[in-house]
Amino acid sequence: ESSQDLSTITASGLVREYIMSDDKSSKTLAMKQLNQLYKDNPENINLLRMYSGILASSGEYREAIKIISIYNLGHSEPSFMLSECLLKDRTGDYDPECYNKIIILKTSLNAKDIDYLMALFMTHHQNFKKEKSIYMQGRYDNQDLDIFDLSKQDVLKILYPGLC
Repeated sequence: ESSQDLSTITASGLVREYIMSDDKSSKTLAMKQLNQLYKDNPENINLLRMYSGILASSGEYREAIKIISIYNLGHSEPSFMLSECLLKDRTGDYDPECYNKIIILKTSLNAKDIDYLMALFMTHHQNFKKEKSIYMQGRYDNQDLDIFDLSKQDVLKILYPGLC
């Protein structure tokens, strides 16, 4: 556990270095170090979030998909499952079954949250409007739902604006 904490702290520093640097070689070095840290700690969920986030933000969608899908093979972490689906979709590899796994998992957990709504939205599921309405009940601020006023393609471009 302490090695996970140390790798998380190290990764956080590398992410900060990557983001703050204007120098391409510094970015490349930070990315290489993040990659090695990930390889050494593939079960560290915090590290996976940071590394896949940097990959996606730099437009390296296929590499992000690869590491997330490897993790997803052995885990049922809905947010990573959704990230994998969205990234696949962004690269033109729309996989409705990917989203359906999230819908089934979230329904079985009775966890009808924003990730659940996103999976419904991205598949044009017939229950989207009904589930969105239920989600909105008793909430004072539904600003997080404004994204659903956009088209599916616009949502993908907002979430993953880099080049494919």
